[in-house]
Amino acid sequence: MDSTDSHPTVNAANAQPKTVYLIRHGVAKHNICNPETGERPDIANDVTLTDPPLVRQGVWQAQVLGENLRRRGIAAEKGFDQTMDVESCDGAATVELVVCSPLTRCLQTASYVFPGHFTRHRNHDTSACSNHSNNHKSESISNEYTIIRSRKTPLTILNGDCRVFCHEDVREAFGMHYPDKRSPLSHLKATFPNVTFHPCMTEHDTAWSPHTRETYHDVIHRVRNFFQWLSHQPHNCIAIVTHGVWMECALMEYCPEVLEGGKKRVYNCEVYCGKLVVMESFGVEDPCVKLKNVRPVSLYNT
Repeated sequence: MDSTDSHPTVNAANAQPKTVYLIRHGVAKHNICNPETGERPDIANDVTLTDPPLVRQGVWQAQVLGENLRRRGIAAEKGFDQTMDVESCDGAATVELVVCSPLTRCLQTASYVFPGHFTRHRNHDTSACSNHSNNHKSESISNEYTIIRSRKTPLTILNGDCRVFCHEDVREAFGMHYPDKRSPLSHLKATFPNVTFHPCMTEHDTAWSPHTRETYHDVIHRVRNFFQWLSHQPHNCIAIVTHGVWMECALMEYCPEVLEGGKKRVYNCEVYCGKLVVMESFGVEDPCVKLKNVRPVSLYNT
């Protein structure tokens, strides 16, 4: 295919809404005060707080959340066949794909909430790759995704059997704060071997800077880019394990009423559910998408 060929498009009439669960990570080391002094962590200067893990409370939060979601049929049991058509009593479909921030606290949270996704065997045979479309030039990198390069911006399309994908667009606002600086990619891959990492991720966190921090509008730009990317994926029910600022930016962008116009905060291991809807988008590479019908998920009623 040469440069005169048309780009991939999304036909809004054929694009079904996706169910999306937004989940904030559990309590991590930088979220708690010093038990002796009551002082808050010095996140701007304490390098030991780089990419901190969950604390015991955060692990417990994630485990309890996972139990609640499995009981409702949203998160499958460990070892459960994800291809089965399972719905809970309130009609919530089972999560097919978990998209996770590359920061350790989110990866850990996801592993406790969705243990079945993290224990699936991954096939590393790159020869098993299949193209997303025979009509568009693509480069198969792994059997879990395909990169379409016949676009102004290359697009990574996940194969349907990909279960956990790490995407930097859902990371926390970064810069200046050490907890928002990620670990080296090689360390993350060794620690979470069943996670598929975005092919554009570099070994070291080159986006993080000790001198500047992302603005609200920077995060909103990533939020929009991410949901556009998600609209192209084959999965219909997706959990996004992310951060407080990212979630608040996303909710304020698409449905500010759920946060009472910014008066309400998003707390650790809180869950919001909504529908990702593709708006009319004929003839463009990336559709206009909206997050609609968003509501907090109550986990304590039967």
